[in-house]
Amino acid sequence: GVVTYRNPAARAQFTDLLALGDQHPILSGFQEVVATLQREKRPVLIRQIAHDTRTYEQHISYHPENHLVRSYLIDMTERKQMEEREKEFASAIAAAAIAEKKRALELDEAYQELKQTQAMLIQAEKMAAVGQLASGIAHEVRNPLGIILQCVNYLEPELQARGAQQTEILQVIREAVMTS
Repeated sequence: GVVTYRNPAARAQFTDLLALGDQHPILSGFQEVVATLQREKRPVLIRQIAHDTRTYEQHISYHPENHLVRSYLIDMTERKQMEEREKEFASAIAAAAIAEKKRALELDEAYQELKQTQAMLIQAEKMAAVGQLASGIAHEVRNPLGIILQCVNYLEPELQARGAQQTEILQVIREAVMTS
């Protein structure tokens, strides 16, 4: 077939097309594409082509009534770059979301640990208060018992002279005070 340029911009952009022929990326595999269009009776086939630093979308259509193959290119380099940036941003957002979720879990764990520590401190304070209360009550109970014991010790020599029954009563009182 014959390659013709209808667009002056294509002539300026692809100056090496005629010289390279089938070796040029635009024409590479072109005969197979046309054969596929003819065999499958497809109206158009679209493929991507990389040339130099640019990426193109090539639309190839076959017109059987006059055996004409038409092709046009759409420069999609910027769109591809934007898609790549979008993928990078999506990856960054996903990574940030994962990191944020991890931080939230760590914060929740720290909060749960803090609540547990707080509950333990409250319990310890309660136990300390109960201990102080018990100590105070024991002190208040032992003071009168000490006085009673002093009285028993004071009365014992006096009552020993009077008889065994009073001494026995004092001994019962002393044992009761000592076991309290």
